[in-house]
Amino acid sequence: MIRLAPLIVSASGVTIVVGVAVLVVAAAVSLKDAKDEDAEKERCKKVKEDCLVVCSRSSLPTGDHGFKFWNCVNRCMEAAGCR
Repeated sequence: MIRLAPLIVSASGVTIVVGVAVLVVAAAVSLKDAKDEDAEKERCKKVKEDCLVVCSRSSLPTGDHGFKFWNCVNRCMEAAGCR
């Protein structure tokens, strides 16, 4: 039992260091993902504005309560990789 005590403490120390390193890396990746997500939202916002202009010119008036227009917008957004 006396021999196991140092091994457990040593193993616990390594586990804690590894755990902290994993948390730091995970936080850094999470921050990068958040920045990427914000940039993607801004890109898609601009894409939607452009799609609205294009579809307004090509699909209005629709005569079908706007279905042709919104189908156009949805196709345009999807083609640009935005949903």
